[in-house]
Order: sequence, then structure tokens, then C-alpha cells
Amino acid sequence: MTRNLTRTFDSVAIRRWMLASLLLLGMIAAIPQARAQMSGTFGTDIVIIESALSATMTAAGNNDVAGTRVNMEELYRQWRQFRQKNIDARPKDPQFAPNMLKAEESLFAASKLVDQEKPAAARAELENAQTLIRNLRPQAEAK
Repeated sequence: MTRNLTRTFDSVAIRRWMLASLLLLGMIAAIPQARAQMSGTFGTDIVIIESALSATMTAAGNNDVAGTRVNMEELYRQWRQFRQKNIDARPKDPQFAPNMLKAEESLFAASKLVDQEKPAAARAELENAQTLIRNLRPQAEAK
């Protein structure tokens, strides 16, 4: 009887430990995503985009095809949120929306090059996108 009770206790303890471990791993995996959510505040959101862009450019510069692909997917996901929440951020600047579209075209071109496993060529498009994204900032913020 004692032996069966010990086995039951051990299996319950193991299950609880495994469940707690999985929960902890899930929380750890969610931290970067939770931290990098677009707020709709242009100044904060553009920093998130620039950070994702920098990580992608670094991976592409290291000729890391897999890393570039993962970072490019995250960058493009962040870009879609950025565009949705910030397309009207500067209504008095007539070049703002066209510049966002140009940056998006460069990001899309880079994404296609990443899919073709050409990280060096993708980096060139990412550098173009970086220039365009930096130009999205108002002149007072750019300094």
C-alpha cells in the first residue's frame, strides 16, 4: 500500500513540476513579444521598428540565413502594426505617408530576398528602408 501511495505522489509531483516548467517557459517566451508591442505613440513605436530592423540587418550582415529569416518575419510583423497604428501620425506632413509606403516597399523587397536566401542583397534593401524610416521622424526628433 505504501509503495502505491509513493508512486501516486511521485507522479503527481512530476506532473505539477512539468506543468509549472511549461508555464514558466511560456512566460519567458512571451516576454520579448509583450515588450515590443506597438502603443500607437509614434516616438515609442519607431524605436521598436528601428530595433527590429537593426537585429535583421545584423543577421543579414553575418550572412545568417536562418537568423535573417526569423528576424525579418518579426520585423515585418512589427511593421504591419506600426503602419496600422501610425499611418496618420503626422497629418500635416504630406511626405509622411508616401515615405512610409517607400519604406514598406524596401522591407517587402528585402523579405523576398531573404526568402531566396540572399541575405547580403537583403541587407542593401534593409539599409534603404532604414534611411527611409529615419526620415519618418520629425526633424526635431531626428537629432
